[in-house]
Amino acid sequence: MKLKIVKSPRANQEVIEAYVFYESKSHGLGERFLNAVEVELQNIKRLPYRYQKQYKSFRQAKVKRFPFVIIFSILVHSVFNTHQNPSKKPT
Repeated sequence: MKLKIVKSPRANQEVIEAYVFYESKSHGLGERFLNAVEVELQNIKRLPYRYQKQYKSFRQAKVKRFPFVIIFSILVHSVFNTHQNPSKKPT
């Protein structure tokens, strides 16, 4: 099962802030952080149920080599009635 990853504005801002912080400490460290986050996002995309629920419907994945976790949930957008007009199907 492959999921589509959608990051909240808050998550995007947190990644940017961490990137800027790490780059200010050492040139290239911010890029390594971004790569580590991307690797974990791809792991989540491929195997989302590998990660246990930590709180309610939220799961978390540790970012390797950095003190960060990615907190995520799996959201069902629709349960579409196939007898309806296909043009009404949400995309």
